[in-house]
Amino acid sequence: MSGSNTVEACITKFLCSKHYEEFMANNPWMSPEQGAVVFFRRHTAGKMAYASYKDLPNETQTEWDHYISEARKQAANNWHQIPVSQKQVAKIRQRTLEKYASFIYQDEGIN
Repeated sequence: MSGSNTVEACITKFLCSKHYEEFMANNPWMSPEQGAVVFFRRHTAGKMAYASYKDLPNETQTEWDHYISEARKQAANNWHQIPVSQKQVAKIRQRTLEKYASFIYQDEGIN
């Protein structure tokens, strides 16, 4: 299962990660379901998914330079150290969160 990128396999990796507690503590506003979506998308689509630098304006040259600088700083971090964009997380569909919740609470023996 360790090589699998299915939703269920990624959620298991997320919940069992030695960085789970640190990641959730760094993002106290985020639910476990949201955290699992962020982990899955960082794991399967590249670690910068849901990075907070994407919230920065980049219209002017000064803003663009700052945007690139922040992107580079964050790219050097591990997946659990990259700040998460609250704006992007707010766009996750309710149906997706429910799907992830069904796996999370099943794994915890709640279902």
